[in-house]
Amino acid sequence: MARREPQSVEHRSVIITGAASGIGRAAAALFCRAGARVAMVDIQAEALAAARAEISSGNPSDGALAPIALAADLSCNADLTRVVAAVRSAFGCIDVLINNAGLLMGGRFEQGDPERLQALIEVNLCAPLRLMQLVLPEMLERGSGHILNVTSSSASLGVPGYAVYAATKSGLMSSSRVLRRELAGSGIHITLLCPGSTATPMTDAMVRFGRGTASQPHHPPEVPAAAMLDAVRRPREAIIVSSRPRSQAVISWLDRIFPNMMDRYWARQIADEDYFECATRAGR
Repeated sequence: MARREPQSVEHRSVIITGAASGIGRAAAALFCRAGARVAMVDIQAEALAAARAEISSGNPSDGALAPIALAADLSCNADLTRVVAAVRSAFGCIDVLINNAGLLMGGRFEQGDPERLQALIEVNLCAPLRLMQLVLPEMLERGSGHILNVTSSSASLGVPGYAVYAATKSGLMSSSRVLRRELAGSGIHITLLCPGSTATPMTDAMVRFGRGTASQPHHPPEVPAAAMLDAVRRPREAIIVSSRPRSQAVISWLDRIFPNMMDRYWARQIADEDYFECATRAGR
């Protein structure tokens, strides 16, 4: 089958959440260099302003545009509405929504902080759902648009110590699959992206306190960011970014076909209380 010709992102308006650092920041820089009109969204106002300034002050290629920065609390519905209205006011429309922002929570489920649990659900799941609700009407009216949701292998692998995080990512994955079917033929694309083990501020603690593969980020944020840009240029349903795709595929297959065997594997891993202590410290 012939490879699909890439679509231009030049002058297309793009919202990227969690854009002050990590994958979101790298994606904002790439989309700007590709000529897109980018709205960077994050709760960390100072870090967001610094990221925007750095992207704007670089040596842009021809056609590159400076992004706008919108500080917002994604757990606040009023802020979400304000962000979408501000982007429409600045750019006239919204072509692409990238739900990238995320929080992490680790440790024994029953010992988790209830406020952190609520925040995780609000930011990782409720905010993406609400943002999709806010942008879909205009996309449907126009007959075009792209929504890219960042998920995680935790959504399918059942890794102990991350029950709430996995629940939010599983919810986002399932809702994306449902919406893809609801929107079939509408001209709107829904893409799921699993960024793999990436060196970001959120995973920094996992690297410092984690064990095994959790202590070894495999690629910089620019790698999944480039996959995001390519997914918008060449729409597809799902992308898994991994430096070890075969081993990840084997683990996923084993978890589906031989769940009891994987249960025994994880039982050995969590036999030492240090396992959950590492997860707790990594997920703060």
